[in-house]
Amino acid sequence: MKTERYSTEQIISILKEADAGMPVKDLWRKRGLSSPDVIGKQE
Repeated sequence: MKTERYSTEQIISILKEADAGMPVKDLWRKRGLSSPDVIGKQE
């Protein structure tokens, strides 16, 4: 069974930072994500 990379609490924290005005690219860089990681998860 595949495990999640981020817990629910971590995802909420990321969304709150984005809501506070942090640019998305900075959020990705802070969490070690890249555009393909995010785009791949949307499919």
